[in-house]
This record gives sequence, structure tokens and C-alpha cells, in this order.
Amino acid sequence: MYENVCKYLDVHGIGRDIRNIDVDLVRKYISWLLKDYVQFKEHKFKPDYSKKKGLSPTTTNDYLKTLRTFFRFLFEENKIDENPYEVVNSVKHTDTEIVVLSVEELKALLDAPDKRSYTGFRDYVLMTLLIDTMTRINEALSLKISDINFSNYTVTVRASIAKNRKAQPL
Repeated sequence: MYENVCKYLDVHGIGRDIRNIDVDLVRKYISWLLKDYVQFKEHKFKPDYSKKKGLSPTTTNDYLKTLRTFFRFLFEENKIDENPYEVVNSVKHTDTEIVVLSVEELKALLDAPDKRSYTGFRDYVLMTLLIDTMTRINEALSLKISDINFSNYTVTVRASIAKNRKAQPL
């Protein structure tokens, strides 16, 4: 996040000095993130089709939240006279509607694996785990036998594999 601010300052010929950051610059930075910033531009393993221009409003707001916190700290420690992020609002966005499978589609999906084969049954079990627990695929694939309590039929997603870094009993 901080490297993006530095990248913006460098691209626009603005010195990397905290005193150069004001409300107007923050608003221009937000506009640059939304319209001109190229995701994964210098990433050598990402294909060109994934290097799109502009960040989503949600990602931009995540960047702003971090910078807002940093500048609040600088202001409270008397390192800066005013916090330029204090008066800048987050980017407004509408949440996209999540399309949910119908009951028939879900049944068809669960009927797809051949439950008589090892791999088909494994896939069926994984699909039911994902549906029943709403875990992320990486969390489900990282589970160990010790995460499963067979006596009370619960699964615990360890903090080390959870996206939010909090253990979740399911």
C-alpha cells in the first residue's frame, strides 16, 4: 500500500516527503488508483490479461483505510500538523449481487462426482464440507485430521490457515 503512494509520487514528480501530501493530492491519488494504476504491472509471473488498469473501489478503500490509520498515528504523535486523510471520504460503491445456485443446480452439482470411486467420493465430501461450513477452498484443503472432532462432528479452521487469522470452530 505504501509503495503505491511512493509510486504515485514518483510518476507525478512529487518528492517523497510527508509534507507534500495534502487533501488535494490524496484525492488525485484515489483517482489514479481507480483509473490509471495497473495491477501486477511489474509481476513477472502474472499473464498480461490479469494486468488490468484500475483497482476496484473495495481495494482502493482498503488502501485508504491503511493510510488513514498511518496518518492518524503521525498526527497523534505530532509528526504532522494536519491529517489529510481525515476529510477524505471512502470511495462509494455498490455491492454486486451474489448469484446463488438453485436447489436443482446444487443437487446436480452434488450428483456429478462418481461416489463409487475414491476421487469422486473425495470430491463429493469436499463439496459438502464447503457447502455446509462456508469455508474457503484454501482453508478446507489445508485441514488436518487433528482439526476434525469426530465425536461431536465439528471442524476447526486453525488461525494459521484462516484468512482473518482467527480460529473458527465450525
